[in-house]
Amino acid sequence: MDAGATLEDAIETIEFIGGDNSNDALLMLNMPFELNPSYRPSPTRFSDGTWRVFYSALEVETAEKERGYWCLREIQSDPPALRHFHYRELRCRLQGEAYDVKAKLADWPFLVGDHSAYAQCQNVARAAIQADADALIAPSARKNGGTTIPVFKRVALSSPEILGAVIFQVQADGSFTIIRQPA
Repeated sequence: MDAGATLEDAIETIEFIGGDNSNDALLMLNMPFELNPSYRPSPTRFSDGTWRVFYSALEVETAEKERGYWCLREIQSDPPALRHFHYRELRCRLQGEAYDVKAKLADWPFLVGDHSAYAQCQNVARAAIQADADALIAPSARKNGGTTIPVFKRVALSSPEILGAVIFQVQADGSFTIIRQPA
């Protein structure tokens, strides 16, 4: 949310309300998998909304491009204006069975397609889940050569660590800059 706060203000607020990095990191891993009968997830690239997904990226730059895209797409004001979006950067380990579909990109360009290709991506995810996979290793739709890792099972994730706070500063022209504050 853009409340006009600086990165330092956001960090101070987290500290004031009792932010605990180790507990918060665990909450960040758990939240995508929590079942809440009053919440139904929207369909995403690798979920039709009936199964939960923890979206992650292998490279920091890929995570930044993916998050920046969604800041611009879903939260930018009309008319566009300078906006700030505050996040906490999480690192964790994945240990489990995954299908690597990056090599299929030439045959399956829908893996990085627009929203009209989501049904095909969801079919790939559904097949992986039915084969008892924990995750996919997939190409990024936002960073050429980047790797995203949609995770389907919470048990496959461990060792969460908050690396710090991040602000996406979105300009009215649609560009964005990233400001980092280590934990």
